[in-house]
Amino acid sequence: NRQIIFRDYVEWEIRSPDIYMMRLLESAFRKNGIHYGNQHFSDVALRLMNETVEKDSIHIRMLSPICLYSTNKETKKTYFYSPEEEAFPEQVNDNFVRKYTACYGIPPNSGIEIETVNVRRRDKYVTKYKEFYLSGWLGEYRLTGERKYLDFLYQTGLGSRNAQGFGMFEESPEWYSYFENDVLAIIVMSFIALCHRGKHPVNSRIDYHIKLFIISLRHKTCCILIRDQFNKFTKVFFIFTFTDRIKYNSK
Repeated sequence: NRQIIFRDYVEWEIRSPDIYMMRLLESAFRKNGIHYGNQHFSDVALRLMNETVEKDSIHIRMLSPICLYSTNKETKKTYFYSPEEEAFPEQVNDNFVRKYTACYGIPPNSGIEIETVNVRRRDKYVTKYKEFYLSGWLGEYRLTGERKYLDFLYQTGLGSRNAQGFGMFEESPEWYSYFENDVLAIIVMSFIALCHRGKHPVNSRIDYHIKLFIISLRHKTCCILIRDQFNKFTKVFFIFTFTDRIKYNSK
C-alpha cells in the first residue's frame, strides 16, 4: 500500500562538513520536531557527535548504496558503474574532486583511492527516485588518501546522489582482527579443511576432484587447496601468515 511502518524507534543520521548548518538543524529539530510525510514526530532524542577519520587508510562498510553514473549528452542515456569495472575507482575519485572543489572553492592537492574488498551480487540495489531508477552498491571497501580528504568523504558521502541518502559509510574493523593470535586462526581453518565428508555439507559436493575453497575474511583472502582421494582427505599442511595473501601448501 506504499506505506512505511515503523514498529520500533528509528535512528536517523545526518552528516555534513558544515558544522554551522548541523547546529542549526539540531536547534530546529529540538524546537519543532521532525515532519516525515504527513506525520509529525515531537518525541525526538538528538545528539551532536564529533566523529572524524583519523587515518589515511580505512576499511569501510557502506550503510547506503554508493551510486556512480555518467550520462551521454547525445543519447541522454545514463550508465551506472559497478565495483567490478576498471572505471569504478576513477569515477569515485573524480566525484570526490568535484565535490571538494564545489565545497571549498579549490581542488584537493591529491586524490583518493578505493579498493573493492567484499562486494557480492546481493549488494546491488535498484530504487526509484521520483521518475528515475537509480542503481547503487553496498559492500565493503578500502579507502586510501590524505586523512582530511577521507574525513571529508565521511561527512559528505561517496559517489553521487548524496542529498538523496546515497553513499553513507562507516569505518569497519577488518575481519582478521577478530583473531587473537595465529594459533586460533590455524585451528579454525584446520577444522574447515579436515572435517569429515559426512559431517560437513560442503564435503558432499567433493567427489574425486581437486577443489579450491575461497573463504573471504573481509579484505583478506584465504585459499585452501584440498585433495580428495578415495573418499578421504589427504593431510593439509598450512603455511599461515598474516600478509596480503594467506598461503597454504598441500601434499
